[in-house]
Amino acid sequence: YLIADKNSNLARIETAAEEIVVTEPKDGFIATTNHALSPQMKKYINPAFRFENSVERYNRVLNWYEKTKGKISVENMKKILSDHERGVCSHFKFAGETTSTIWSWISLLGRNAVEICDGSPCKNDYIADYF
Repeated sequence: YLIADKNSNLARIETAAEEIVVTEPKDGFIATTNHALSPQMKKYINPAFRFENSVERYNRVLNWYEKTKGKISVENMKKILSDHERGVCSHFKFAGETTSTIWSWISLLGRNAVEICDGSPCKNDYIADYF
């Protein structure tokens, strides 16, 4: 999970029944996909549910961040989140079933707003929600 508040505090939280690992961002940025990142959580992963493309998607986001640092905008965040190059927006078969990215969100920290995409971001628009 990614957790954020209106004061721009961020954290990634990985959970299992036996353990919780909280990771704070590096340089104000943190990301997650569908695999365990902390060494402590890897022991809880069932190999039958390991999504190999999750590592590729995570690395793609990290590489994008390094290249875009200092000029990040909501629009270029939407672009990377809807991108199919090496699968940030993902569509694939798993156990004979088609699976895909089912939602995406961008938090506008400090502005009390999020942009939420209900469904795959390559096929659906983000809608702003203010609170």
